[in-house]
Amino acid sequence: MKNSPRIEVDGEEIELYDGSFESELRHSKRRFYLSRLDKTDVNEREIYKNVIATELTREASLESITSAGARPSSAPVKYFEHDTIRGKLRRILIRNSTARLASAVFVLVAKSLVCVLYVVRVILDDVTKYECDGHPQPCMNGNETEISEKGDVNWYVLLWVERPLWLWVIQVVLAFVTFFKALLKIYIAKGRRLDHFLQGHFFLEVFSSIPYIVTLAYPPMLKNLYVPSFLSCWLAKKALDRLLNDLHRTRQRFQTISVTLSQQCLVLIATMCCMVFTTICGVEHIQRASSFNRLKFFDALYYVIVTFSTVGYGDISPDIWPSRLFMIVMICVAFALIPMQIQTIGSTIVERMKMGSEYSERRASGNKHVVVVSRTLQTETVMDFLLEFYAHPKLEEHVVVLMAADAMDINMQVILKDPKWSQRVVYMRGSVLRDTDLKRCRIAQAEACFILAPRYLENRTIADQHTILRSWAVKDFAPKCKQYIQLFKPENKIHVKFAEHVVCEDEFKYALLANNCLYPGLSTLVSLLVHTSGGLYGKGSVEGTIRRDFAGKTHTSEADMATDQWQQTYGRHSGNEIYHIQLGRSMFFSPYEGKSFTEASADAHQRFGISLVAVLDSTVDDPHLQLNPGPSHILKASDFCFYMSITKEEYSKIQPDALKHDESKTAVRTKNMGK
Repeated sequence: MKNSPRIEVDGEEIELYDGSFESELRHSKRRFYLSRLDKTDVNEREIYKNVIATELTREASLESITSAGARPSSAPVKYFEHDTIRGKLRRILIRNSTARLASAVFVLVAKSLVCVLYVVRVILDDVTKYECDGHPQPCMNGNETEISEKGDVNWYVLLWVERPLWLWVIQVVLAFVTFFKALLKIYIAKGRRLDHFLQGHFFLEVFSSIPYIVTLAYPPMLKNLYVPSFLSCWLAKKALDRLLNDLHRTRQRFQTISVTLSQQCLVLIATMCCMVFTTICGVEHIQRASSFNRLKFFDALYYVIVTFSTVGYGDISPDIWPSRLFMIVMICVAFALIPMQIQTIGSTIVERMKMGSEYSERRASGNKHVVVVSRTLQTETVMDFLLEFYAHPKLEEHVVVLMAADAMDINMQVILKDPKWSQRVVYMRGSVLRDTDLKRCRIAQAEACFILAPRYLENRTIADQHTILRSWAVKDFAPKCKQYIQLFKPENKIHVKFAEHVVCEDEFKYALLANNCLYPGLSTLVSLLVHTSGGLYGKGSVEGTIRRDFAGKTHTSEADMATDQWQQTYGRHSGNEIYHIQLGRSMFFSPYEGKSFTEASADAHQRFGISLVAVLDSTVDDPHLQLNPGPSHILKASDFCFYMSITKEEYSKIQPDALKHDESKTAVRTKNMGK
């Protein structure tokens, strides 16, 4: 123990082993985890740190047991609880998630109903029938009428109200049930019961329920006793908080930042509603004691909204000191309570901005999307992928979800604010090695997952290892999601054989360079064909993109903007790509059924400006692609024609004159090919 080597992690010195076999094993595991800390991204380092912390906690617990004189045992320790009534109730009402949710819903509905009944009582109440110590107006003092002065407080109407019998019965039943439930919850709760009795929500329960229960002592008189049951709105708000927490804990496996933000916004709205409702009910009831400026419920609502919004028209104002004191207290409480809720929401919004956007379940069900994953996403990589991906007309409605471990930089924010991409591209900060991030990007509903290798990384072996790990994580979480993977080393392709397609950069690069030595210019031809070129500069250049936009606004072609003839020719033909279509379904090639490949290629190039370069005969036993098979190959309706064109035939606008067959030109062309 004294000579055990130590290592420092995050400023903390850790003992690696003490000479025993188990300590040696723990040392090996820690050494592996620590060696990985400097080779992974932020999210992976957090995972390894959590593993190390778990190992250290387990070792500390074993050492504490040994130091206490107990012998550590590999058998699990079981804890039994006495089979008492309290234990049974705790298992039914607290440990059972369904019963816990039902209890929260019951309290929410019951307290909301109490508030509704209070409003009903306010609307039905007529203070003029009993404002003179239980007698209607006018108030008589002996033989003379008693005239109240402005500012006098009628304390009788503050203590007594007019409540119908049916309403009193419902309120008493609700008060008894909710108060009994509160006592039952305290009885089965853990900890000191006195601490539960001293909590704020229990005091609210007492103030809003006990007076109704007290009225059972002498109903003929006490049933009209005023009870501030509107305070139950805060108990309903607390039940809503508990319901939301239980729902996310029992019904969902992951709680994303968007869900947390929505929950906090809902809690803020509930807090503001409770604050406004409490102020309305309080000022309305206190103003009943005024003889000159009584407020109806709607007038109280109007006054509170105008006051809290700091507009303050002044047409309605309290004229007795209890109302003014109550409004001072409520305004101070609002100034202290609401900013705390807003600060919490603001901090959550900041965290969400760091984590990127969110792809909701509703949006995923209504739109098709693909996920692009990489350790770091450079601006050039993103622009290349987006321009290539959306070049296909069938993919224009898809949504691209970008996921990387780094936060968005300035350039990425500019790209995502572009109207061209703002509604179709979503950026998320995260890692596919975490299930929560895979849930956020809805990888299980995605059409495909593109795992890109980082461009600027010196050690390509480590880059391939990270790519393989990400591919395995996606395969484990979403087995049906198609994967398109980019690797550097060809020997690593064996680890991702399950992928839909694997592109090995080194393999493709070396093969292209080798063939370019045999066929000069082949690399340029392949580069133009595999890129969706927009004209002179090609697709992948920002300068070329700006040039295309300018050309579109001025109604000129990019090739015409070039100065030299070779630039115009190069720019005009750089947009060609390889497409294929079955001859029997093609407007271009269907007239050439029964004719030779050479004749069809020459005629199609002259009439439509396309180049027929290859054909695939699907009727043979071993079909394979034939490049320029020559005049010996006779085209059939089942053949697949591969041609070079700016766009596919389905999206081309064909001139009617081009479809007309010119016999004289065909005869001359046939004669020349025969020579």
